[in-house]
Amino acid sequence: VSTWEEVRSLPSIHLNIGAAWDRHPSKHFKHYVAVEAPALRFAFCSGVGMRFGCGAYCVCQPWIGGPLPLPDGSVSSILTEHCLEHVPWGSYAALLAEFHRLLKPSGHVRIALPDYAEPGNRFVLEQGLSKDPRDIKHVSFPTYASLRRLVSDSPFGAKGAQWYRFWDDEANSTSPALVHRPIDYHLG
Repeated sequence: VSTWEEVRSLPSIHLNIGAAWDRHPSKHFKHYVAVEAPALRFAFCSGVGMRFGCGAYCVCQPWIGGPLPLPDGSVSSILTEHCLEHVPWGSYAALLAEFHRLLKPSGHVRIALPDYAEPGNRFVLEQGLSKDPRDIKHVSFPTYASLRRLVSDSPFGAKGAQWYRFWDDEANSTSPALVHRPIDYHLG
């Protein structure tokens, strides 16, 4: 699977946005199609036709700022792990809307990213930095409170999200407590 036509022909579509090295056939990513954008953190999509280096179970698509070439309600699950912190915060609302458009009614999205309300990360927000000095490719600094508001305002709505591990800066912004619930990784 290396073209959108092949993706559309799959019996069940599972997308891994910004997969980097975490991709099919690795056991946790079996049957997930990696969707890579040119010129993001890793240069998986470069060269003629933006396919050089992408490989099997991978398609190249500038997925920020435009729709993916898939029909509405055609995707069973979407996964993005440690990718969106490399995307400007202003793009998040459009990405959530696109994820919602793509999902089947019974589908789900799992987003994993650093929580900048975590005590070890808070200095980035407290100092008003535009990049995280530990990884200068981190250009957005989400917290539970900021993401919860964004998801509530998205097509997913207030009840459209389950939160599994976060520092609750909504309940206490000066000293957030860790909330950790088990994650069913079989869902993606």
